[in-house]
Amino acid sequence: RTMRGFARVSAAVPSVAVADVASNRAHTLALWRQSHRQGDALVVFPELGLSGYTVRDLFLDRHLQDACREALEDLAAAGADLAPLAVVGLPLRVDGLLYNVAAVLSGGRVLGLVPKAYLPNYREFEEARWFRPGLEVEPGRTVRIGAEDVPFGLDLLFCAENVDDLIFGIEICEDYWVQQPPHVAQVSSGATVIANLSASNFTIGKAELRRLLSRSASDRGKCAYLYVAAGPGESSTDLAFD
Repeated sequence: RTMRGFARVSAAVPSVAVADVASNRAHTLALWRQSHRQGDALVVFPELGLSGYTVRDLFLDRHLQDACREALEDLAAAGADLAPLAVVGLPLRVDGLLYNVAAVLSGGRVLGLVPKAYLPNYREFEEARWFRPGLEVEPGRTVRIGAEDVPFGLDLLFCAENVDDLIFGIEICEDYWVQQPPHVAQVSSGATVIANLSASNFTIGKAELRRLLSRSASDRGKCAYLYVAAGPGESSTDLAFD
């Protein structure tokens, strides 16, 4: 981690319990601690990992929303002494609107919140039923988390203080399946790593297509592309996860 130009990064897939926020927080923290022990600079968790991706209309339940916000604050505090930056996913209510966000945690704080720019609303997906697209968030926004006003929007990049050149941007699932992915602007602004929080479901041939898109983004952007998707524990009511 002290060698210029090199950093160890991890994709972490906890065993999720749908709508059991306390359990998801505990599993996330356990893997964050493992990431610390193995010397990571950055660890990335799945999309909506604190709630589970397949809670469906429970996203609109205020108790679940409040539990996820409290879990985010608790998780940040619990990981105050852990070296890796952690990126976790959750539903977040902002001014009465619900967003699918990635939160960056380090040093006991939430450093920033990045909303999902594009919402899939075709075939098996209906995310516009619950969330607002991050494209609607104007630059320079903040959200009150605990006692701090935290940057919120698509205009954010993050860096690791102790690792030279580790500057990362964030995409969430659908964001890299579209014609103009956010990572294009992020690498143009200096990002050397792109982290994608996904909950991509299993269909025949999709795993290879995901690898192809990630390799293409990495090659064209001259960056590392770190992709993580949902795993064990998600509901298979409409989807299956691999």
